[in-house]
This record gives sequence, C-alpha cells and structure tokens, in this order.
Amino acid sequence: MKKMKMYLSLSLLILLAVCCMASAASAEKKVSLHDDLPFVNGMTTISWDVNEASTTRYVVNYKVINNGTAVQSTMKAGRTYDNSVETAGIIPGKCYEITVSDIMGNVLDQKAYRMDDAETYTDGNLKNTSIKVYVKPSMMEYGKEPKQVSGLKVKDITKGLDELLKLSGTGTFYGVKYQMSLPRATKERSVFITLAFESPDGYLYVDKTTYVTVEKSSSNSWQNLSWKIAGENFFLNLYQENQSIPAGKYSTHLYWDGKWVNTSHFTVK
Repeated sequence: MKKMKMYLSLSLLILLAVCCMASAASAEKKVSLHDDLPFVNGMTTISWDVNEASTTRYVVNYKVINNGTAVQSTMKAGRTYDNSVETAGIIPGKCYEITVSDIMGNVLDQKAYRMDDAETYTDGNLKNTSIKVYVKPSMMEYGKEPKQVSGLKVKDITKGLDELLKLSGTGTFYGVKYQMSLPRATKERSVFITLAFESPDGYLYVDKTTYVTVEKSSSNSWQNLSWKIAGENFFLNLYQENQSIPAGKYSTHLYWDGKWVNTSHFTVK
C-alpha cells in the first residue's frame, strides 16, 4: 500500500512537472526583438528571433515616445517574411516603441529603445558648419509649381488640408522651401540625407530621405541642394493624427549619413 502511494505521488509530481513545462513553453514568446537597434548611415535595422518554425508575415511599426508615453500614431517600418527590416524613419536622440505583429494585428513582441545622440557631420573640408541652411515658408496649389509665401498660418494650412482630404488630392499644400548651400567640395561623395520635422507638441515625422551626390568642384562657387517644398506630408500626418495644427515654433532636423548637420526653426501663427 505504501509503495502504491509512493508511485501515485511520484506520478503526480511527474505530471505536475510536465504541466509546468508545457505552461512555460506556451508562455514563451514566439518572437523576441533584439536588445540592440543598429543605426548606420541613416538607416536603422530592426531584428528579432523566432522561437518556432513559422511562415508568418511580420508587420513592424514604431512610435515616438515622449515622457514615457508613445505619443503619436503608428509609423510603418515594413512587412517581411524575414527576421529583420530596415527603415529610414528613425532618427538619433529620440525614444521609440517598436512593435512586431502578425498579419492579423496580433502583437508578437514590443520593446522600447533610446537612440544614441548623433555624431556631428564632417568629411574633410565639408563640415556641418560649412553647410548653410535656408528655411522659407512655401505653398503649392494642386498641379502647380511651389512658391514662397510671406508666412505660415494655422487657418491656411487647415483649410488647404481640409480641401485636400475632401477632394481627394486637389487642395493646397503648405510647407517650407529647404535649401542647403555647400562650399567647394574637394572630392565627390554620395550621402544619404534625412530631413525630419517636429511640431511644438513633439510630433516627429521623417519627411524626406534620399541619396544625393555632392560633386567635386574646381571653382569657389557654392553648390545648392534644395526642395522647393518640404514638410507637406508632415503637416498632413500631423493633422490626421491631432485633428488640428498647433501654432508655435517648429523644428527641422537635417542629417547626412545619420550624422547631425543642422536644426532650424520656423513659425506657424
């Protein structure tokens, strides 16, 4: 009888151990985001481990975190069957919440990161202090060339965006003319340029990303790189998220190859 009780107790212990192992296995995450977030030449690589065989298509998104809270709408980093994606939408010195989900929207893993502050751009005689930036208010009516305006006003931007959203793309865009003037370059180089806009209430949006070739110049004349209008998508996303355009001082952050070049400001009244 004692042996029977011992066998029953042993069986219960084994069963309990098996149940605990099964419970632990079921609780284990299917996807585990890596702790590091590599940022190289303006591009961020988001990677994760998959803890079981899967053919899931992963959806990767991110949000900017201010004061411990993810404060703005989800930005899409990409969709993939692989275990990583690369995005140009993340900039140095900011905190981000990154989420990996399946195609049905089920969250597989989520992690917060703080990006290191950017180094300052320098490449021979071409330095951040030698790159002159000019930011001037600009607008563009649908189907016409952008033109400069005397200033940016909340009521004008809001009216233009209301028309744009109501009429499916036939409204008026507002933004800035953004110009970079460069000194004589002693060698040709290709750089990846990132331009991010930030609102007075901390809404951040990477508006422009592009590769540009800076040509070698034998003269003392300056080279100009510019967007006739930039920030139009920033204002559109800001309006859709906040349902309003805040008045105040806005910032533009310029990076070359992920290194800081310039922060400029403009005002919306």
